[in-house]
Amino acid sequence: MATCPQCRSVGDRGRECPNDNFTFVDDTALATAPDGHLLGQTIGRKFVPMELLGEGGMGYIYKAIQKPVGRAVALKVLKDNFMHDSVIRDRFLREAEAIARMSHRNIVMLFDSGLDEGTGVLYMAMEYLNGRPLADELRQHMSLKRMLDISMGIAAALAEAHKHGIIHRDLKPENVFLVRDELGQEVPKVLDFGFARLQGATKKLTQAGIAFGTPHYMAPEQAMGLEGISAAADVYALGVIMYEMVCGDVPYDGTNAMEIMNKQVNAPLPKVVPKAGLNPPHKFVQLVESCMQKEPEDRLADGSQVLTVLQQIAEGVEQASMNLSAPMLAPQGNANNTKFRQQSSTGGVGAKQMWLLVGGAVAFLLLGILLALVITRL
Repeated sequence: MATCPQCRSVGDRGRECPNDNFTFVDDTALATAPDGHLLGQTIGRKFVPMELLGEGGMGYIYKAIQKPVGRAVALKVLKDNFMHDSVIRDRFLREAEAIARMSHRNIVMLFDSGLDEGTGVLYMAMEYLNGRPLADELRQHMSLKRMLDISMGIAAALAEAHKHGIIHRDLKPENVFLVRDELGQEVPKVLDFGFARLQGATKKLTQAGIAFGTPHYMAPEQAMGLEGISAAADVYALGVIMYEMVCGDVPYDGTNAMEIMNKQVNAPLPKVVPKAGLNPPHKFVQLVESCMQKEPEDRLADGSQVLTVLQQIAEGVEQASMNLSAPMLAPQGNANNTKFRQQSSTGGVGAKQMWLLVGGAVAFLLLGILLALVITRL
């Protein structure tokens, strides 16, 4: 059963209520929505929130329907109490701008964004991802191939972002979604560019000395609140994610954010110890360690460089797998020797028999010569 959120009349889900032009929404969705929700209303003249998917500190994420095509989208809206905060409002708009600059298989797609005149909310309409975050998979067994595929997908997304002058600054497993494409292949999608830094942006949204990001995946220069954060910070975060996939845990942990950030800056890199049953190539371990160097200039420069190395590793793993699965063919010489030994042991002509035959032939020849001489004399 579906209900109009405005007048509470009953109707068919997805149909427009004749009383107030709201859209009928499932009762279960209405029951779990907070006060002041947007369910059933039309945002941006074509997006109707039908279900609340999640709530963050600054906004809501809805599953919405795009009219009139009926496409499911993820609708992100800024909470009302932040609409008058210029920094947060500008950061929301900058996230939309960052996503709009890019078009890539491994990055969530933006359909529309803006200020809805009817409700007064800022919104972003993005592709709806039917999958699960990478964070849900990290503690489970993961094959080496899948690990490399996910790493290459994230690196490809970073390569696209860095090419457009965008630094994510909050890359973590919760911001990587694993979905299936039309062929059933797993595709990692990078999302949530809320802390992104855009090259060429004239307005600063962060202050020097203040760290932005998630402590477990924060590069040392981010943890120190330094200015001029480069693409190498995203490389560091990817290194931590790869470390976690290989080892089953993050390299640095603590009881609070400050303790973790202090370790990011000062603690030596823990040894990469793969999970039981996992034997990654040494080059992959070296890549993880390279990405997590303390100094930005000691890491690979950007996502494109990481992707190149990952592709080389994946090709090597695939080639090694093909070599192991290929049939073992004996050299031709060995085959002949084997055949010769088989003949010798199964009644074929052996060395002793060969000498007897040769000796008999020589004796027969000498006898023939002697007989010829006798006949000549006669």
